[in-house]
Amino acid sequence: MPKPAGADTLPATMPAPPIPLLDLLACPDCRAPLQRDAASLRCTGCGSGHPVREGIPFLLPQAQRGLQIEHERELEVRSHYPKGVARLLDALARDQVVLDLGSGERETDDPRVLCTDLRFTPRVDLVSDAHVLPLRDACVDLVLAGAVFEHLRDPFAAAGEIHRVLKPGGQVIADCSFVFPFHGFPASYFHASGEGLQRIFAGFRKVAVEVPPWLMPSYGLEVLLGEWLRFCKPRTEHDRRFLAAIRALGGFDARALDACFDQEHALRIAAGTCFLGLKQPRGDETVLPPPALELWHGDAALRQRYPDPAVLLPTLREDAPDTFVHWAAGEGRARSAALADWYAARPTVQKRLDPS
Repeated sequence: MPKPAGADTLPATMPAPPIPLLDLLACPDCRAPLQRDAASLRCTGCGSGHPVREGIPFLLPQAQRGLQIEHERELEVRSHYPKGVARLLDALARDQVVLDLGSGERETDDPRVLCTDLRFTPRVDLVSDAHVLPLRDACVDLVLAGAVFEHLRDPFAAAGEIHRVLKPGGQVIADCSFVFPFHGFPASYFHASGEGLQRIFAGFRKVAVEVPPWLMPSYGLEVLLGEWLRFCKPRTEHDRRFLAAIRALGGFDARALDACFDQEHALRIAAGTCFLGLKQPRGDETVLPPPALELWHGDAALRQRYPDPAVLLPTLREDAPDTFVHWAAGEGRARSAALADWYAARPTVQKRLDPS
């Protein structure tokens, strides 16, 4: 009997049943599990109800029910991640959950990426507050927080929540404005230097504190001058000449000069800074596939090539090297049947309450 089309490519191990979103969620008031009823989610602990609108859970604490968020201007729809993050997502397994915190108008159909924001839009999967994440303990592998932390009234509390929901060995990648104007999305509270971000994320093992390419000094200079021109009202001829000189500066491509700054000096005047860190209470936890770790421990060449395998992404700069998670998803899977079977058996994540 002939084999069905594609039979040679079927995995030896079939995936487990999908992980429903409800298995990841928790009550924002008491952190107990939630149950679904006709039009809401109800807490199994405190009994509070949380609305579901257009299939999206609204999981805000009681004190913030009915909160209306208005932005200064419409947010840009973003359909891609920085190159290093995109490559990391390609390397993660099907069941590794990514929390995109304060995602705004992020547009992605990746079932592993849970887009969350305080404001409801058609592009979010969950309406929530970064200070009180409605997620169970240790259920997330990677947290992304781009252009979020300057907008948080208590960034230390939010960092604590990120630490709580990350699995041991999970990684956070968070940036924050530094030399940058006030911008109301809905408000700017705290801008942070590299040292400031390290204090906020003191509970994490530091992988890097750096200036990513899109937050180099030129960008801060560009937006500061733009705000100056927008709000300054000249009163004298001297004022007008000065503003004309500022406008003339706008004709130069300052971005080309970013190459003149090394990271040490860029951190002093950058538009923003970024923290990359691991949750490792013991110092050795990882979210890597167990079969991949077995290969690493048994292969001296792999240990030399990847001396710190737990790091999922060491830098957001363009020269980011491959990490062990990339090797595992590529070379490793081709080399080891056990590792290939591990990937094949991973369940998918259903990030919507109603997958249909």
